[in-house]
Amino acid sequence: IDEPVEHVHDYEFIEGKPSTCTEYGYSDYYQCKDCKEIVDKRENFELAPHEYEFIKEEEATKDSVGYRVYKCKNCNEELIKYNNALNKEDKEMVMTSLKALVDKGLYENQRLDINNQTIWLTKR
Repeated sequence: IDEPVEHVHDYEFIEGKPSTCTEYGYSDYYQCKDCKEIVDKRENFELAPHEYEFIKEEEATKDSVGYRVYKCKNCNEELIKYNNALNKEDKEMVMTSLKALVDKGLYENQRLDINNQTIWLTKR
């Protein structure tokens, strides 16, 4: 009768990776090549903040509110900051414009924070 053979771990070093705004990162650790047991506790990191770069500015006119556009250099999420406080009519105009962009398939989602006059759009 064959006796069970005790498993001898063959650990390899797994290099960690930093978080980005779209992917969680993790610390360095050692893991067995065969059974995948982890020796050193792997630490998972939270998502990093977006790294926005200024893209363009539109001045306010009698028919539209002025705004600045920023884009994350990692994931292309756009941040739109309005230059002036939005009144009720401006808010409605902005929301109508955003809905049209989403309906045309140019953006996946929209988030509007009226208090800070900030809108986030994710470009497709």
